[in-house]
Amino acid sequence: MVSYRNDGTLTNQTTYYLTNLTSASSTTKGKWKQEYTFTHQWKAQTLNAASLSSIYSRVVADPKARAQWLKDFAVMGPTEQDEKKVVRALYCADEGLSVDDYKACYCGTRVSH
Repeated sequence: MVSYRNDGTLTNQTTYYLTNLTSASSTTKGKWKQEYTFTHQWKAQTLNAASLSSIYSRVVADPKARAQWLKDFAVMGPTEQDEKKVVRALYCADEGLSVDDYKACYCGTRVSH
């Protein structure tokens, strides 16, 4: 779940999971449970481009942070050799507010992270 203030400030980014995934259907209501809050999990006071850049840098550089990231986010996701590309793609998506900015970031024509 993501919530914002009227000025665009992110106020909540909490991850939930479906506890009855195998039985939920159009006739059986899904049961959701809070898993974690992103800012709490990554010890960030706010969630913005600067804090995400710091988190992504940690994930790339620190094996423990990378293992946590993969545990949290890579369910059926990237293999370890692809993880830096995934982190870079996420960073560029936060920083690149236009297609051209994203391409410049991801393709390496800007300072790389």
